[in-house]
Amino acid sequence: MANNSQNSIVNAGLQEQHLQFQQQLIQLKQQQQLQQQLLLQHFQQQQQQLAEQHEKQLQERIREYLEQQKQYEEEQRVEKERVEKEKLEALKKKE
Repeated sequence: MANNSQNSIVNAGLQEQHLQFQQQLIQLKQQQQLQQQLLLQHFQQQQQQLAEQHEKQLQERIREYLEQQKQYEEEQRVEKERVEKEKLEALKKKE
């Protein structure tokens, strides 16, 4: 009878230990899920920041290109006017 009593105590102790391990395992899994969520959020924020940086860089390059294009067109216009003016002056000298 004493043996059964000891077995019952041992079994009860093992069951409690098993329950504690299960609870710890559940807590660890929850912590792991939370960490994964935080990592994913951090990654998404970094991705968003990079996308915004790239967008700004692209807009800046487009702006610079348009400025250069405008300057080039202005230089072409001035050069064309200069050539036409020279032609007119050459024609006037012939007359």
